[in-house]
Amino acid sequence: MRLLIETSLEYHMPEPADVLLIVEVANLPDQRLIEDRLIVNGSGALRPLDGEDMTGRRTWTRGHGDFRASYRAEVEVERRTRTIDELPIMPRSSLPPDVIPYLWPSRYCEADRFEAFIEREFPERDHGARIQRMADWIHQHVDYCPGASDATTTAVDMFVRRQGVCRALRIC
Repeated sequence: MRLLIETSLEYHMPEPADVLLIVEVANLPDQRLIEDRLIVNGSGALRPLDGEDMTGRRTWTRGHGDFRASYRAEVEVERRTRTIDELPIMPRSSLPPDVIPYLWPSRYCEADRFEAFIEREFPERDHGARIQRMADWIHQHVDYCPGASDATTTAVDMFVRRQGVCRALRIC
């Protein structure tokens, strides 16, 4: 699939300021940059450098007054679509360290209180099919309802009421 990406950033800087632009497309194994162009007005010299893990470019410059950066890129994306039920369930000991805290019960998500329900409703043991069925169940049985949750609402509260909102974007 070929994508065209365009963005434009406009600022007014009353005092000279260092600016780091991080708007450029990365060349990745399944994403090929065909063509791109960065145009910056109201700045000093541009100093490009490689991004973290060599995934793209960053550009340092110095802005003052009216500052405008325009970026346009054409990208060929060749990602194989995978359904979640194709994914294997990993042993907990093989999970990345940043995932581990999400396995622990907390005052907001008492995961241990759902064990009997999970075993009965989602008996699948292989692949991501179990996770997909859980997501489907939530979609069918829980209403997204702004105002239904607050800072004290737990997953059990949401389960009983069958309505709620996501507490944080990173887990939604």
